Amino acid sequence: METVQNIKLETFPLCPSREESEAMKGVFIILIVMAHNTLLIPTSSPLQNYFYQFHYFSFFILPFLYPRSSLTLQRTINYFIRFYVPYFWFFLVTYLAYSVVWLRNGFDLIQFLSVFWRGEISQIKQVTGFHFLWFLPAFFIFSLLRDIYSTSGKIVRILLFSISILVHFSAYLGLPSYAQLRLWIPLGIVQSLFLFPMGVISVSILRYVPRFRLRADHESIHRIYAGCLALLVFAILSFDFMENPGLGAATYSEEIRNILLAVFFFTLIYIFRREFSRIRLLRVLGKYSLEIYLFHLFIYNGLMYLVHVSGWTESLFMGLIILCATLLLTLILILILQRSKVLQKILFPKELIHFKRVLQ
Repeated sequence: METVQNIKLETFPLCPSREESEAMKGVFIILIVMAHNTLLIPTSSPLQNYFYQFHYFSFFILPFLYPRSSLTLQRTINYFIRFYVPYFWFFLVTYLAYSVVWLRNGFDLIQFLSVFWRGEISQIKQVTGFHFLWFLPAFFIFSLLRDIYSTSGKIVRILLFSISILVHFSAYLGLPSYAQLRLWIPLGIVQSLFLFPMGVISVSILRYVPRFRLRADHESIHRIYAGCLALLVFAILSFDFMENPGLGAATYSEEIRNILLAVFFFTLIYIFRREFSRIRLLRVLGKYSLEIYLFHLFIYNGLMYLVHVSGWTESLFMGLIILCATLLLTLILILILQRSKVLQKILFPKELIHFKRVLQ
């Protein structure tokens, strides 16, 4: 077995195995479903704001660890198919249910196309009743930027990273704020740029932090030390957040803290990815994380409606039951959909050839 002295803080290779990647995404999606559960984490509470500092960021950090891929026209089309097809279906259904049926505003084609094209969080919420669909157009742009960054020279990398950092600190420099930029610039570009620095910083930490020199032959000892270090930094940053809670940072130091909070949470999960990968449930949840993300709110709201009409006590214990039931029922729904290859390719095509086969 390779000794600890020859291991660089679990950074070679950086790319996790498929099982490890799925398990990590399983952890992330559980936190997202948990953060949407108002019995466990009340809406707009400091605890919810705290969760939103790191749980969904991790999905945007993980791709930085994957092998470099040149951005080609075919790859761009596949990205578009993968993210915009489910975005269209879920946007259409939620728009019809909320704006047309619930609010009785009628179908406004211009409004539909405008909000769909812009992909801005608050506008999506206004016409669909949900925030969550912003993730898909933002991840499409993010995927393009990530490929450009990973295969470009130093000048392009520095420029892209500098622009993404500027999005974080624009308000402090007298420039339009992040919220304003989101409204002005379409396609989720600003959202993807906002999430970009976390990936760059995480990879830099994992790649360049000096290795620990320990008198041990087992790399698990090494991971424990590295994990404790990441946990310590994450705990310190978390304590600072609880002292100054909120999604909007008021100072430069708070903005830096918010970025690092996401970085060190991801680093902690990454270090123990092998341990997580041994848990089958995490691997399954991670494998279907996108589908769970898109379906779970419908299941959750249905369960909460049952709680309200039945008169059951809305307690922390009930919140845990709702959390487990949401994950279980969503997963069952997805596995049922998996049995229909045609329906799967209509809702969640992976690439252009899958979409073509359905159309044919």
